[in-house]
Amino acid sequence: MTVNLKRYAMYYVAVLVAAAIIIGLLRQLASIDLATSFIPIVPAMVAAMVEGHKLSREGAEYPAGKAAWIAAAQMTGVALGFNALLGLLVFGALSGAGIQMSSIVIFLGFLALYCVFWLVTNRIFLTQGYRNAAAARKGS
Repeated sequence: MTVNLKRYAMYYVAVLVAAAIIIGLLRQLASIDLATSFIPIVPAMVAAMVEGHKLSREGAEYPAGKAAWIAAAQMTGVALGFNALLGLLVFGALSGAGIQMSSIVIFLGFLALYCVFWLVTNRIFLTQGYRNAAAARKGS
């Protein structure tokens, strides 16, 4: 079983951008603040579910066991790479503002914590997306 990491990355970035826009609009227009630590997990959930759905439609085998964890680790690598790059860009842009080393260490700590969340989320929602698509095909 091979996951399409380009498709995963495309959905991950699209959902991340859409979530940022929605959160910004809600904050500005309705004074609703949804800035929570759950927001970085949502793109991984959606992208993994879409990827599982596409695998099912393509007729790939059910992602289970070791193969599912390997696929989840690959998808987690994409999420980690994108967020690390985003963090480097932010810290690079703010480097003249006197960023302290403790800020970078805290960022890396959260990034490591999110890697665990992304891995588990990708594993769960990859198989969930596959099962949903398979059930939809059986039902129709």
